[in-house]
Amino acid sequence: MKGKLKTNLMIMELAFLLIVVGGSILVYHLFASSCYNSLKARMVREAFQDIREIDLSGLDEEDQQVLESYEEESFSFTIADEDLQPVYVTNAQDSEHMVQKNIRLHLEEFEQNPQVIQTSSRNTERSRLRGILTQDGIDYYVCIKEANNGMSSALFYTERFLLLVVAVTLLLGSFVMYILGRRIAKPIEKLAVVSKKLAEHDFSARVKEETPYTEVNELARNFNAMADQIQYYIQELEKRNTELECSNAHLREQNERTEGLERMRQELNANISHELKTPLAIIASQLEMLELLEGSRPEKSSYYFSSIQEEIQKMADMIQDLLKISETGHELERLEWRELDLSEITEYLILKYDALFRQKRIKRICRMEQGCRILADQSSIEKAISNYMLNAFRHAAAGEKIMITVERQGDQVYFRVYNDGAGIRQEDMDHIWESYYQGENQENHAGLGLYIVKTIVLLHGGKYGAANKEKGVEFWFSLPACEE
Repeated sequence: MKGKLKTNLMIMELAFLLIVVGGSILVYHLFASSCYNSLKARMVREAFQDIREIDLSGLDEEDQQVLESYEEESFSFTIADEDLQPVYVTNAQDSEHMVQKNIRLHLEEFEQNPQVIQTSSRNTERSRLRGILTQDGIDYYVCIKEANNGMSSALFYTERFLLLVVAVTLLLGSFVMYILGRRIAKPIEKLAVVSKKLAEHDFSARVKEETPYTEVNELARNFNAMADQIQYYIQELEKRNTELECSNAHLREQNERTEGLERMRQELNANISHELKTPLAIIASQLEMLELLEGSRPEKSSYYFSSIQEEIQKMADMIQDLLKISETGHELERLEWRELDLSEITEYLILKYDALFRQKRIKRICRMEQGCRILADQSSIEKAISNYMLNAFRHAAAGEKIMITVERQGDQVYFRVYNDGAGIRQEDMDHIWESYYQGENQENHAGLGLYIVKTIVLLHGGKYGAANKEKGVEFWFSLPACEE
């Protein structure tokens, strides 16, 4: 049953007093008499043991003092020898009568190992012991009696007994108070544990509201409500932060895309201006020569017209190459990922360029491993393979060899193209992958092929490279293999 904490504390205090007082009375009523009799019997036995150590053949003053100390505690002694002659009697004035009364009439009750016999009447409780002591071959009859007729002795024993009762009741009461106090403190301790978790930013912790006390339940409800509000506000803040981060990331992406397009536009304009400068200068000079000739030398005029036409074609090819990088950037934004067999794509492109290889009498060696599957955009991969093949075709002389290899190594699929011919200069090796770079003997194109390959491979999570071999050059790229 639930109740107020104050009421429960009052009930506990009353219960404690009831345990102490009522327990004391109950224990006194049940055990006081037996405890008192046990103490008296023990004192009688102690007195008999003390007499056993006294020389009864001749009592001195010290021995009499021992007996008198017991007499102060309401003990009386009657001691006689084997002839029933008095040796020591508490009431010395009537010693013969006491021997007659306590010994002679009860000779059959005397024993070598006597027991304490307790009797009680309406107002008096008695303890007596009748025993026989043998010293130097002489038997002595000893009768010890203890009668409690006064208040001092009763108060003495009652006081000692109540001390014991109070100690026991205090122990029991303390145990009960401990149990009840622990029951009260337990929900408060749980509140402290949960508050510590909240301080450590663990806002999922809650306090159980099912306790026996109304005040603690109310505190737990308010505590949980506060924790719910804090958790809600923090979740809202985290949600807003996430939204802001997404918005900032989107803005950064848009800014980067805008900046990239702007850089591409500026770079394209600069390169167009730079690349067209030379052919325009040649065309201008050729036109000046035609004006000077004015039909005087037709063969020269034909040569200049042919040269102008060649330069115009170069300009068209150059502009087309310059626009490739822009087209590639837009195409790579729309990649369509599919599972592809790199060997099948390579074989298709080899057939596509077969006439071109035959025209230059180039020997082709193909090594295709089956099952080299990748996850990629087919159009982009075909463009990368084509650029590698055409690059090898352009640098291989007539009658030389081109080797095309597709194989799987571990979790990577490799594509390699080797061609006979001059190697790449070391100073050019680090720059051939840059856009618009033209190395030695590359004056007929804008230097975008290898840059496009690099861009495609990196977008597919792959690697690329080139190496000089003994008689030629090998270009390669690798892509993650797609498991069956």
